[in-house]
Amino acid sequence: MVTSRLRIDFDANEGAVPRLLGLVERRGFRIDAMQMRGGAPASMRLDVSPRGADRRVDTLALQIGRLHGIREIAITPSNIARITP
Repeated sequence: MVTSRLRIDFDANEGAVPRLLGLVERRGFRIDAMQMRGGAPASMRLDVSPRGADRRVDTLALQIGRLHGIREIAITPSNIARITP
């Protein structure tokens, strides 16, 4: 499976990070790597891979964009290829 990279700028309100990470996992994606920078707005980079072939990262991005406090989200393909047995 291919890993995609999401860059998410958001307001760092109380509970924002667990809400964001929980949505990613509930929507059927595995978080392979995460990097975060505080500030106003805060910024998070997530490398995610789908748990099934029917999961689309663009749909995930739309769902994340509906969360309260999300300012911007961008998808970039990562050069990481995941080999699953």
